[in-house]
Amino acid sequence: MVSVIKQIFSEIRLLRFELQDLRKLFQSTKEPVVIPTDSLFSLPDHLRKTYLALAKQGEADANQISILTGRARAVESSYLNQLKRLGWVNKRHVSRTILFSICVKENRC
Repeated sequence: MVSVIKQIFSEIRLLRFELQDLRKLFQSTKEPVVIPTDSLFSLPDHLRKTYLALAKQGEADANQISILTGRARAVESSYLNQLKRLGWVNKRHVSRTILFSICVKENRC
């Protein structure tokens, strides 16, 4: 009986940490990014959705963007790398995490 209670307690702690991560993900205190709509419409729909999710976050990894868009992490990783090649986003490595951010100079890097 005690081990079952410990297991339930452990699961609740894990859920609490995951909830904290989700709260951090959706709470944005950053300044909004100004996006010129004429150049934004030049992007295909799938890349535009990824770009707008990243603009909402300011800086994020593929997993965080996948939570916002509802698509698979691998798909978002591919789309973010496409946006990087097109010059729409910056990419930097922090330990094993790859973070992407919006280019602020006239929306191009």
